[in-house]
Amino acid sequence: MCTRDKADGVIKQVAVMQSSSTLLLIKALLFVVGLAQVHVSLGQTSPVDFLKLQNTARAKVGVDPLRWDPKLEEYAQNYAMQVSRNCKVVYSDGPYGENIYCAKGLANVNAATAVKAWEDEKKYYDYDSNSCIGGHECRHFVQLVF
Repeated sequence: MCTRDKADGVIKQVAVMQSSSTLLLIKALLFVVGLAQVHVSLGQTSPVDFLKLQNTARAKVGVDPLRWDPKLEEYAQNYAMQVSRNCKVVYSDGPYGENIYCAKGLANVNAATAVKAWEDEKKYYDYDSNSCIGGHECRHFVQLVF
């Protein structure tokens, strides 16, 4: 069973039921060249809050900030609607890079939680080889900042 909470036509929450646990989804589609960013988030985090957190992470590694793009917002909204209909939390294989954050249970998930998790993968990223080290995940960090 999937549920969604709509306010002013914008999905604020996508909950996916899987067995007895709930996966909470925060989806951020990041424009590959870093010109724009969109999101669908849980909690009361605003798009501006989410964008500021991502730009703070990007500034730490010396890359330009992102800016809001209504076209990408629409793309992300449409994908979130698709996820809420079929209950499959998977990457879209669309034309934009993206990060998906999932948490089990009813954790207090917001933009800060997701961005911190993605940024924490930095320790597994090797700049010289542009790859993840030790079999660890670091693709979310790479998508966040590059």
